[in-house]
Amino acid sequence: MPPPGAGVATPESPLFEHATQAIATIAAPIPLIHLADLIYLRLV
Repeated sequence: MPPPGAGVATPESPLFEHATQAIATIAAPIPLIHLADLIYLRLV
């Protein structure tokens, strides 16, 4: 997280909050899918 006044959206910014939630929502399933693939490959 950049320090305040770094010229980037601050954590208080609604845009920053929205972007963080969007990234988390998109990225969250990726490790689960990868883990499921690894388990599946071990079983097959």
